[in-house]
Amino acid sequence: MALEPAGAAGQGPASGRGAVAHPDLAVTRSWARLGGACFERAATSLSPEDAALASLLPGWSRKEVVAHVACNAAALCNLLHWAATGEETPMYASADQRAEDIATWSCQPWGALLEQLRSAQARFEDGCAQLLPGQWAATIRTALGRTVPASVVPWLRAREVWVHAVDLGAGSGFAALPDDFGEALLAEVAESLSGREACPTLTLVAEGRHGAFRLGRGEPEGVVTGRWDDLLAWLTGRAGPAVLHRLAGSLAGRAALPVPPSWI
Repeated sequence: MALEPAGAAGQGPASGRGAVAHPDLAVTRSWARLGGACFERAATSLSPEDAALASLLPGWSRKEVVAHVACNAAALCNLLHWAATGEETPMYASADQRAEDIATWSCQPWGALLEQLRSAQARFEDGCAQLLPGQWAATIRTALGRTVPASVVPWLRAREVWVHAVDLGAGSGFAALPDDFGEALLAEVAESLSGREACPTLTLVAEGRHGAFRLGRGEPEGVVTGRWDDLLAWLTGRAGPAVLHRLAGSLAGRAALPVPPSWI
C-alpha cells in the first residue's frame, strides 16, 4: 500500500476544491509520533497466532501489514537522508524491491518483526529530529514519483501508521485518530477521490467539525452527515455494516449510500 500526499505541508487543512494543504511541521511530526506509538501498541497486543490472520486490508495478513509499516519507516528515512545531504536516495530501488522487503520482513518470527518495527520507528523519529530547519524545504521524490518538499514526510508517516493501525483490527478504529488529524485526512481523501471516475457528487458534513467537504466535481446530489470517523471509514473502504447504516440514514431521498472509488 502506498499513500501519497494530495498537497503540500505547512498551511492547514482545507475543504472545497484544490490541493489540500497540511498543518505546520511541528503538528505533523506530533501526529506521526503519536500514530507510531498507537500502531506499535496495536501490533504488540497481537499474539503470533493473531498476527498470522487476515487484516482488514484485503489480501494482507496482519503480519504483512506490520512488515509494510516497518519497511515504510526505513524507506522514509531514505528521504530524510536525501533532504539532509542532497544525495538522491529514493524510498525504494524499485517496486519489486519494496515487495521483496515486505515479504522478507514478514517471514521473520513475530518477536523479531516487532523489534524491527520499534527500531525503524525510532530511526525515523531520530532522522526527523536531526534535520535542520532549512533542510525541510529540500525537494525529494516519493515512491510514486511526486516531487514534494521534505516537510511532507511526517504527514506521509502519520497517514501510514494511523490508517494501518485500523487495518490491524486490534481495537484501534478511526475514532482513535486525533480529531484535527482526522479532519485533515478526511479533507485530503475527499479531494483525492474527487478526481476519480465514477466518484459520487456529494456534500459531506462531519458533525461538530468546521465546515463541509465536497466530494466529486459536479453539483452535489445530496448531503451525507455523520461522525468524521464514520465518513473517513466509508471513504477509505474500511466501513462495516453499522457505519454504512448510520451514514445511509442521513441521505434523505436516496435508496442507498453510494460506493466511492477505491482510495488506493
